[in-house]
Amino acid sequence: MDGEKHQVIPRDYQLDVVKDFPLHVDFLRIGKGSKINVQVHVEFINEEASPGIKRGGVLNIVHHTLDLTVSADNIPEKITVDLTGKDIGDSIHISSIQLPAVPPTTATRTT
Repeated sequence: MDGEKHQVIPRDYQLDVVKDFPLHVDFLRIGKGSKINVQVHVEFINEEASPGIKRGGVLNIVHHTLDLTVSADNIPEKITVDLTGKDIGDSIHISSIQLPAVPPTTATRTT
C-alpha cells in the first residue's frame, strides 16, 4: 500500500453469485508477533487403519474446524487426526491430538 508492504490476512470476501469469482476481499493488517483467533480445518486420516470403521462403524464428526488463538506468523494449515486403531465407541479428545509446535516466545514478564 503506497509502496509499503504490510502483513495481512483475508478477513472477508464477496463472490459473484452467478459466476462464482471474487468481487471484493477485505484484509486485516496484523503486527509482527500478534496473536489472532482463527478457525482451522480438521482432517481425518488413516480411516482404512481403523478397526471400527472396517467393521461398519461410522465416523461421527462433531467439529469440522477448531477455534485456535495462534501467532499470526504460525497459523496451521490444518489439524490432522489419525484414526489408526480407533474402534467403535472410541472418542477423540483435543488432548490426544498433536497440535502444531508453537515457536518460543521472546516476551518477557514484568512485575
